[in-house]
Amino acid sequence: MDLETFKHIIYDKDDGEWFTVAELHQMMDEELAKDPAEMDTDFVDLCLDALDGKFDNGEKPPEE
Repeated sequence: MDLETFKHIIYDKDDGEWFTVAELHQMMDEELAKDPAEMDTDFVDLCLDALDGKFDNGEKPPEE
């Protein structure tokens, strides 16, 4: 998954809000639970970057 696709997914959710920290953690956990051959490590890295506020103006996703 590329960065622009990922950013569109986490910032343009159906209701126009970001995914929360808990939702990002859940998506990461689901990806990490996959067989290593099927795991998208780029996706996991992008989730971590989002949690660290590395996109746009450094704003982090909401806690809830």
